[in-house]
Amino acid sequence: MIMPASVPVDSPAVQSELTRYLPPVWDPIIEKDIDGPNSLPLRIDRENPMLGRYSAARRVARTLYLGSAPTQDATKKGLEDRQIKLGCVQPGETSGTFGDALRKLADQATYLYVDGSRYWYATQPSVNRLAEERASGITWRT
Repeated sequence: MIMPASVPVDSPAVQSELTRYLPPVWDPIIEKDIDGPNSLPLRIDRENPMLGRYSAARRVARTLYLGSAPTQDATKKGLEDRQIKLGCVQPGETSGTFGDALRKLADQATYLYVDGSRYWYATQPSVNRLAEERASGITWRT
């Protein structure tokens, strides 16, 4: 069975096919927040051996992208956390590992939005992430 988490979004052929009907703005978002050699999920997996063992952050990001990019203009955006886990977890794995990866992504991803138990990627940086990034570049004088 092919699950959303197992789709190699970083493969040029796959990415091209997946973004064919989406605006071109998705390409840099994929590279930064979803799947690629310098992406946040890959960094999270490398920094956390328990998550990296399962490529949990990458699998969560892939599932989120495949479930949320097509619903960009829908009134009810994104996926619930249980749907994300369903798209990731394989037999013998615990869903908690993917819940941890989802929380880390929600804390650090630039284009990931959260509303209650719903998560989605958008083409605009989240306001909280944008504020954090700008604040980190400010030098305070005392």
